[in-house]
Amino acid sequence: MILAFWSGTALMAFRKYTSILASTPQAAELDVTIVNTDGIPELYELPELRERITGSCESVFVRAGVIIDSVVRYDEEAFKVALNRLLEARHA
Repeated sequence: MILAFWSGTALMAFRKYTSILASTPQAAELDVTIVNTDGIPELYELPELRERITGSCESVFVRAGVIIDSVVRYDEEAFKVALNRLLEARHA
């Protein structure tokens, strides 16, 4: 997750997304990394994220070093769908 600690929207999304993770038993298998958007300016230059980081708790789902999905605005349903895709991919 890419978190802007100064953003109310990001903090709201972070609370909800971590709640979704906590209520999904299979998510315990995942490594979750949270980065401060202000601390890693190179994030803004990644082709997959260029012009998509807005400080609203963007979430990037990575498998074997490759981004397989992302949620770039506060959207609980999109987060759940991306999470389920990642979990399914881990067991495929």
